[in-house]
Formats: sequence, C-alpha cells, structure tokens
Amino acid sequence: SQGSGADLSLVVQRGRTNRAGTVYHLLTAARGQRARTSKFTLPPDFGQWLSEQYSYIESARVTRDWESEDSPDDEHLTAVTMRGLGEELYKRSPGDFKRAFWELVAESQEGQAFETITIRTNDPAFPWELVVPSPEEGESEFQFLGVDFQMARDHWSLSGALAAGRRSLIVLDELRVIAPQYSGQKVLPAQAKEVEALTNFPGFHRSGGDLAAVKQLFQSPPAGMVHFAGHGAVTPEAKTAGRRYTLVLEDRGLDLLTWRGLAQSGWARRAVIFFNACELGQTDLVANFIDGWAP
Repeated sequence: SQGSGADLSLVVQRGRTNRAGTVYHLLTAARGQRARTSKFTLPPDFGQWLSEQYSYIESARVTRDWESEDSPDDEHLTAVTMRGLGEELYKRSPGDFKRAFWELVAESQEGQAFETITIRTNDPAFPWELVVPSPEEGESEFQFLGVDFQMARDHWSLSGALAAGRRSLIVLDELRVIAPQYSGQKVLPAQAKEVEALTNFPGFHRSGGDLAAVKQLFQSPPAGMVHFAGHGAVTPEAKTAGRRYTLVLEDRGLDLLTWRGLAQSGWARRAVIFFNACELGQTDLVANFIDGWAP
C-alpha cells in the first residue's frame, strides 16, 4: 500500500484534458492484492455537474428551513438526497477502485478487517468521502466512505510553493484553541466540554475568540495545531462565485478573503488547522479553481 499501512490506497494523478474530458492516472494498492495501474476519464462538465448538485442540496435545505419549522422529515430528506449523490459518484468511480473495494469487503466477511483508506492526489475536486459503494444487485449496506471508513488524504501540487513546502514530518508542540464565547441563541452547549477535553493535550493554550486575537494568532502560527470550536456559515448564494465561507467569531465573521489578508506572513512554518464548525468543509468550483476553506 505504498508504505501507508492502509487497507486500500489510491494514488490519483490528474492528466491532460481533451474533448472526452479529463484523464486521470490511477494506482490502486489493496492489502493482499496485486497493485494495479489504469486510467479513467471524467467528462468535461463533471465539475459543473458536481457544483450544481451541491447548490441544489444546500438551497433545498435552506428553503425547507425558511418555509417550515425543523422536523425529522426535513433532515431525512436531506440525508436521502445526499445518499443519492453518493450513489451517482460511485457510478463515476474508476473500475479498479470498485474491484479492489469489493474484494476487501469479501475478505472482511471472512474475518479480515477492512477499515482504512488513503487517497493521494493532485486534484482534490473529486469527493471520495461522499461515495456510497453500491453492489450490482440489492441495496447497499454502506453509508458514505467517509462515514464507514477511516480516511486520509494527501494533496500535492506539481509545482509552486505548496510542492516546495511539503515535508514528511509535522511537529506538534503547541495546541492553540479558538473557542469564541457566544451569547444568546448562538451558545454551543457542547463547546465547554470540547475545550475541557483539549486541555489534556500537551502545549494547550486557549486563544481569544475575537478578530484581533485571531489576527495575531494567524500572523504568528504555532508549531503545531490550531483547533477552532465554533460556528461556521456559508452564505447560500445562487451563484457559487457569490458565496461567503465564514468563521463566526465573537465580534464579527471571518471570511476567506479577510483571512488570506491576515495570514500573509509567518506561514513558512505551516500549522495543522482543524475546524469543528458547520458547513465549512464545503468547496465550490469558481473560475476554474476550487474555492473554500479546505483548499
């Protein structure tokens, strides 16, 4: 498994784009199986199609929130729609991945655990974590890959600062926690318990939750991890270019453009940033690049 120790490892490299779409080179390595190399193609409009699915799911959810009170039926409908997207993504997944996956599933039924998947790719756009594996016959017993398996990603760039800055070791000497102290309806009941649990980690330090404190932290990042525990919001605009991905602080929201301005210095030492915040895992295809907090 390319030294990853995972049960299933995929190396997915984006190649050239032609009239048929974008060609990807795939290396599939599964425990106990011969590694396979292959190619697969995603159609030219795949990015647009995926963006439209995200927009539809989000707009439908927001519309239900506006038109009616929250109910279990609303949550169920959103979950069903997401599952439908996951099944469509499985149909578009490469054949070698499917073969290796179901062989490992068969082995797991005989007692060999199948728990871990790694993805190494220079194209983070395909949402592997949302894939719902579906057998040719009968209903799938799986939810999403990201729910049923321990998944890890390694994104690399073929050029530029990201490629030059890659390192094999990340030092975790400090843990800076941003947990804004909200009031009124914004209060998060589980936030205090989360922060209390984090105090057990070496190097724990709680940073302020207002913009001034966050600005100071991001201009001088720790040799370790930044953990945000709070609200996140995505403005549901009809056009993806108009969306705003926002961390909700004590005194204002912190959007992507503002953060990029704050974090211009000090990032030669890269920190691991973990967001426990709603909606901020979303990405969109904007002007031919992926936008959102994750990239």
